[in-house]
Amino acid sequence: MNHFHCIYGEFMSTLIGYRQKGFVLASLSAATWLLSACGGSGTSTPATPAVPTLQGLAATGAALPGAAVTAKCSSGAPIVGTTAADGSFSLSLSGGQTAPCLLQVVGGTPSVTLHGFATQAGRVNLTPLSDLVVSKALGSDPALAFAAYDAAKGGAIPRLRPLQVAHPQSMC
Repeated sequence: MNHFHCIYGEFMSTLIGYRQKGFVLASLSAATWLLSACGGSGTSTPATPAVPTLQGLAATGAALPGAAVTAKCSSGAPIVGTTAADGSFSLSLSGGQTAPCLLQVVGGTPSVTLHGFATQAGRVNLTPLSDLVVSKALGSDPALAFAAYDAAKGGAIPRLRPLQVAHPQSMC
């Protein structure tokens, strides 16, 4: 019986210790929250509006590092960039471009050309799946459509919106 009381006593001491630590942690969290809600001096500077961007990943299963990425949007000049070592890219819509945009990436070893579509600024991945979806949505070769596309033809892109081409993974 004495052994049971010893184990029970250690268990209760440990439990009380955890409860005290939990209370202290909860108290510190509440105090931090209250203090952060106090704000500063009451003056603020107006927020600078964020420049819209198209960012994403170009990959065929493996990343496409150093690949050329081009976006042709419904208005503005084409935007050109290069993928990073991990295949990521970011294109700023700071030159008067507005979505929707048709995108193309060319690169890799062996060289591959992929396409994608963005209905708005945000994330758009360029993969064999996005290329297939754009091809099916256009009913033609996306490389030919991209080559012939310019801002004057921007009105044709909104037809693709119901297909959610910018996020083909949501179509599954």
